[in-house]
Amino acid sequence: MRQMSKALKNIRNALKMDMNQSFFLHLLALILSSQKKFVEALEVCDAALMEFPDDFSLLLTKVKLEQACVGGDQALITCKRLLETWKQVYESDLSGSTELQRAGSGLLDKVITDSRSLKQIPLTEFSSDRDSTDGASSIAASVRLEQALSDEAASASIKLSVPAVLALQAKLWLAIADVYVSMEKDAEANACRGRIFEIRENVTDAKNCFDNAISINPGHVPSIQHLGAGYHKLGNLVMAEKVLREAINIDPTAFEAWHVLGVVLEAQSEHEAASECLMTAIDLEATHPIVPFNVIPRFL
Repeated sequence: MRQMSKALKNIRNALKMDMNQSFFLHLLALILSSQKKFVEALEVCDAALMEFPDDFSLLLTKVKLEQACVGGDQALITCKRLLETWKQVYESDLSGSTELQRAGSGLLDKVITDSRSLKQIPLTEFSSDRDSTDGASSIAASVRLEQALSDEAASASIKLSVPAVLALQAKLWLAIADVYVSMEKDAEANACRGRIFEIRENVTDAKNCFDNAISINPGHVPSIQHLGAGYHKLGNLVMAEKVLREAINIDPTAFEAWHVLGVVLEAQSEHEAASECLMTAIDLEATHPIVPFNVIPRFL
């Protein structure tokens, strides 16, 4: 299990030696969030952003912390800042690129130039007909773009390839959609259609969305564990167990997958194994940060 007290001590020692590393400050915020000290973590994020205002990874973590501390309205203000920062930092990199159209700059410009806050802007005003008709493809596209970004750091100080720049913008839109989901604004969270199908208990359509996502990125753990939960709801316990074990094999710290696996095993009368899974889920959740630790670049 994670040794968070030791990790906290070590990162504070590292900061005493070098306060000018955004990665150190970000890791401190994540460790505090893993201890459920969300207000302290948000204060660290705000302090770090005073020094590193264009750090997208820090801003995305701030959105999550604001959701936990002060609610979606404040998080949406930070989301709009994310879009404005992306435009300032990367739009010039895409000028002349044959992939510019994929960046969705028209939508981004409309949102940024609108004087209203994101809370006041119905995102459906800007959705194209194509976006609103194919939920599975929107989920699949988001996973494809997330995969493109996975090996490149989301920091303005690092030069990204064009696919990664586009993937980063997609990730920002997904963060916005996630805030809308938390505020129960289904129409505004169009990009997260698979999750909305789950919320509405439309299990079959949700399953199709996550199947599509996994076909593009077989290692996408959130989609795999949602698929396993879908099989459980459909009563297919054998497939649910198989899929959830796949998710855990990829990411042994995925506490949601451990929890659902425990529920599935209990339904199969495997009480001892179910208890072990549920206890593992509790232990992992107790040290789970607001966003995964792997947002910190691997070369740290």
